[in-house]
Amino acid sequence: MTTTQLTPSTARQYLLNDASLEVKMFVYNQPKDAEKAVSQWLKENDVTIHHIVQSQSEKNGNFVFVITLFFVQND
Repeated sequence: MTTTQLTPSTARQYLLNDASLEVKMFVYNQPKDAEKAVSQWLKENDVTIHHIVQSQSEKNGNFVFVITLFFVQND
């Protein structure tokens, strides 16, 4: 797994190279569950992560953790 910071210039570079950023979201009630799901998904997918966003929210009256990955598939 490779992690890089996505900036406007790198975003343009990926667009020019015909690479499409994809998004994967993980929503869990417990941080450990979110961490486990992300780790498992990364083991099963050959991707380059360009940006990770973590946030908290409320869903149906429960506190939830949301982790969003922006990535490209490796060839």
